[in-house]
Amino acid sequence: MLDHSALSPSLVAMASNELLFKLVSPEEIQAAVEIEQEGYPADEAGTLESFRFRQINAGDLFLGAYLPPQSNSSPPQLIGYVCSTLSPEEKLTHASMSNHVPGSSSVCIHSVCISKSQRRKGIALQLLKEYISRLSSAQGSPYKRVLLIAHEELRPLYEKAGFAWLGKSDVTHGSRPWYELRLDLGDKDIAPQIPPDVLQNLLRPSSEKHNPTLVSDCHHGLDDLIMSDSEGTAVNKYDLLCPRGCRSIILKKGVAQWTERTSVMKEAVIHSYQPSLHPQKQHSGGL
Repeated sequence: MLDHSALSPSLVAMASNELLFKLVSPEEIQAAVEIEQEGYPADEAGTLESFRFRQINAGDLFLGAYLPPQSNSSPPQLIGYVCSTLSPEEKLTHASMSNHVPGSSSVCIHSVCISKSQRRKGIALQLLKEYISRLSSAQGSPYKRVLLIAHEELRPLYEKAGFAWLGKSDVTHGSRPWYELRLDLGDKDIAPQIPPDVLQNLLRPSSEKHNPTLVSDCHHGLDDLIMSDSEGTAVNKYDLLCPRGCRSIILKKGVAQWTERTSVMKEAVIHSYQPSLHPQKQHSGGL
């Protein structure tokens, strides 16, 4: 049995207000469908019937993002959601996306959608992280992995949320190609181990010489190093490799967020000379 106490609402700070996460109720399904149809082409958008099926059969996997109530008498405003069903399959297929098998280990995400008026505020990433956190911490759950398909331009968003890009999917839905992504929830009690041969190669001194590239060396400065992701956030344009020559990836493309801050000039701290302290003499004897 799934411990529903792990799925209680939570608040996350967002700009000047707060974002509320809670399960979408049956009465809110119509609003969710309207966000879906606003955000997806007609040949990709889910139907009211499919949304009702997911909410009835997998309601604990239908999470919404809300703006808080404007008054004591008004309800929170649904501005986005993520919904899923369960499958015993480890890969997304038409069959696994069309059915719900309770107690299965694969969480198959059908849709992640944010209202158009609330996009480019980082809400989709916050919603995904909240969703994954709930799946990981749900007591007694069978969840082992999260699967989804997305269009290529959304790859940076899902990789930021922890998903691995698996390549083109066999699923056909609409006119555009889909790509499969996967996130393994794993065993939180087992720390990942580096194989001995890999560790040995990482520690081996490199004979290669590298000339570091400075930002000032770039023709257009920072514009050559950063780009905008699907949310409009400035992120790194390239993978950052280990300068020792082992070619290990230190930072994946699109993961780091560029944030400009005001430069602060700090004065050098001058420490006054302190003579060395002599150890105190030890005294023996009782009181």
